[in-house]
Amino acid sequence: MLGIVRAQPAGNAGAPPRVTHCDIDANIANIIRSCEEAIRDYPGVARFHEHMGRAYAMNHSYDEARRSFEKASELGSADAMSGLGMLYEEGKGVPQDFAEAKNWYEKAAGLENSYAAFRLGVIYEKGLGLGGNKADAVSWYRKAALLGSLDAERALSRLSP
Repeated sequence: MLGIVRAQPAGNAGAPPRVTHCDIDANIANIIRSCEEAIRDYPGVARFHEHMGRAYAMNHSYDEARRSFEKASELGSADAMSGLGMLYEEGKGVPQDFAEAKNWYEKAAGLENSYAAFRLGVIYEKGLGLGGNKADAVSWYRKAALLGSLDAERALSRLSP
């Protein structure tokens, strides 16, 4: 989790608190500041760069997110590699490029990242830029499920005869 957001009372007794967009935006700014401080003090720690990338992505600052994910990837972060895959898959801050997304997801999945393995299953199932291949989709979904992805388990149950 990147940070804690301030909850607002919902107005109904017993109702869960609401989180407003203002709370989230202010929190992202705090997260970015905290990550900047951590990176300044510990520039070689991958997770600080990866968290910075996530905060930038949440803030729709995709160029900065890409740069942070690239730095964290150089430092070995599978989560950052997965973040780069997401940017390329969705075309956020970079041209949409499914082959490049697949490349980053494969690197992350090779480091046991369940989200990346799941997204590879989606890419193969939907044939995003690669042509559809159910066998490869099932293989990636199985790997993701073994790594703990509930989404992959649901996809496997949907694809299984």
